[in-house]
Order: sequence, then C-alpha cells, then structure tokens
Amino acid sequence: MRNANAMAAFIRALAILQIFLALALYNVISCTSASAIERTKTDASIAVELAELYGSNGDKEGELNTLLSFVEQYSVTTDPQVAYNLALRYYDDGDYQRAVDVCMANRDVYRAHIRFNRLACSCYIAMGDFENALRLYDDILYSGDKLTEDDILRVCKMMDEHGNPSDKKRVMGIAMESGLFSKKILEIAADMDKGEDEYDMLLRYAK
Repeated sequence: MRNANAMAAFIRALAILQIFLALALYNVISCTSASAIERTKTDASIAVELAELYGSNGDKEGELNTLLSFVEQYSVTTDPQVAYNLALRYYDDGDYQRAVDVCMANRDVYRAHIRFNRLACSCYIAMGDFENALRLYDDILYSGDKLTEDDILRVCKMMDEHGNPSDKKRVMGIAMESGLFSKKILEIAADMDKGEDEYDMLLRYAK
C-alpha cells in the first residue's frame, strides 16, 4: 500500500511538472503583456502546489528546486506565496541569511504581508542578532497590521533578555489598543504596574 501511494504521488508530481514546463514554454513564445500576467499567476500557483507536494513526500531538495526555478524564471518578488515558501524553506534548512534576504526583498513590495517581517525576526533570533530582531518587531508593532498575542509576548521576552525592559510599557500600551487582553499579556502588564487597579481588574477578568 505504501509503495502504491508513493507511486501515485510520483505520477501526480510528474503530471504537474509537465504542466509547469508547458506553461513556461508558452511564456517564451507569447508576447501579450496582459496574458503574461495571468500566466505568471498560474505558474506561481502550480509552483507552490508542486513544491508542497515534494515537501509532503520528504523531498526537500525537490521542493527547493521547484521554488528556485520559478524565481529564476521571473523574480523573487513576483509572487508573495512563492517568496514566502522559499524563505521558509531556507529557514527550515538553517540558511537564515538567505531567508532574511528573501523576506527583506518582499516586505516592501507586499506591505500588507507582515509574515515576511515575522519570519525575518525568527531568522535574526536564530542568528543571535537581537538588535535587528527588535528593530523589525518595532516595525510590526507600528505597521497597522493585526497583531497577535505571540507578537507581544515575543517582543517582551526579547526586551527582557536583550533589550530595554522598560520599553515593555510601550508595548503593553499597543497591546491594549489592539484589544489583546490575554491572560499572559495582562500578567506582564500587572507585573509592571502593580499599583494600577485597572490592570488588576483586567487580570481578574481574564481568569
């Protein structure tokens, strides 16, 4: 059964690859800009699907090569999902600087894609570059994008260990303005401002 499933996955991968190569050939012989844009979107979705198929079957090299083939044909900033998957592949492989380069190239192109900043922060943390990690988290906090509990907790932890712990009060203010009232966040706030009844009340509410 396992061999049959592996063979089915291999056949599907070959079929998708054939489609991808056919679209690439079509891109060479076509000269209409509007249709080229549509083909690029199609090629990107196929590249993502094929790369994920390789990855799900444990073929990390095939996953990486599929993404790189798309990037080489177009550009690293052509499609945000391809770019993010490529950066994530580099991150998982421990190639943190290449992952950062891909994230930095795309975060200014796709301003709404806060995940590029988050991934770059993870890379800087893995490299021990907490100064750049904190700088990027400041960008995240003031980006206007929707923040998460994890954003707040991670930046507070970095400020405790590698930055200025007093800056956490500013971060707590942003968290409250963003409506992030989780128990863990409120515990940090209450610990910083033990004399403020408002935090004690919110802490009790969160329990």
